[in-house]
Amino acid sequence: MRFTTVAVPSCLALSLLAAGCGDSKLKGSDVEKQIMGAGTAYKSVSCPKEIEAKKGYTFTCDADTTAGAIVVTVKITSVDGDKGHMTIVKATPKK
Repeated sequence: MRFTTVAVPSCLALSLLAAGCGDSKLKGSDVEKQIMGAGTAYKSVSCPKEIEAKKGYTFTCDADTTAGAIVVTVKITSVDGDKGHMTIVKATPKK
């Protein structure tokens, strides 16, 4: 079995969207753009359409890279006003 390492950023910052009733959401398309901009290894990224903007919330995105298909695990690390910060926890080969 062969594994290839793909460099991923440790921290990304995004703007939040008001979703009514005091809940905030991240647009999946914004997360995708942030991950795509993190390096040239990414060919495409697909995240959920809306992502809960809550500290500690974890979600996954699928990505195609120059090294193959991977699953990117992302965790919301903080929410401050209309800004959200997240960290890519890991990137693993897609099975």
